[in-house]
Amino acid sequence: FACARKGGSKEDWTRKMLTQMDDYEKIKIVGVTGTNGKTSVATMIYRILNENGIKAGFIGTGKIEIIGKRLSDKYYSMTTPPPEKLYKVLRKMQDEGCTYIVMEVSSHALTQHRVAAIPFEYGVFTNRLISIIITTPKIITTQRKLFWSNQKG
Repeated sequence: FACARKGGSKEDWTRKMLTQMDDYEKIKIVGVTGTNGKTSVATMIYRILNENGIKAGFIGTGKIEIIGKRLSDKYYSMTTPPPEKLYKVLRKMQDEGCTYIVMEVSSHALTQHRVAAIPFEYGVFTNRLISIIITTPKIITTQRKLFWSNQKG
């Protein structure tokens, strides 16, 4: 982040980016993290919301979309985009009238503070392999950041 290199912290920069949204309090943001299953679970939540008449956006591995309308190009492959793209997408989703945003949150995004200022309403932790929890405590500690930042759990 250029701002962080000029003396500002990454957290300050992401908070500044979040101020570009007018009423983010009106949008419920669901963050999905974990070693395995993020895409499947986030996609299921997104589809359930949309199929029940709730206008939702999706940010995840391979695509960014609003109610089936793809916003990302076919070469997009990130899980959690960098802040300069992420906050523009959040703003677009707000402008399109989304009331929910479902997003995959990678461990890298948490470590790099890409989502530090996002007020997650719900956090979901997925993991198919219990042995990963035992062998990679640093990853689990990183992923817990999502739950410390959300309001519901």
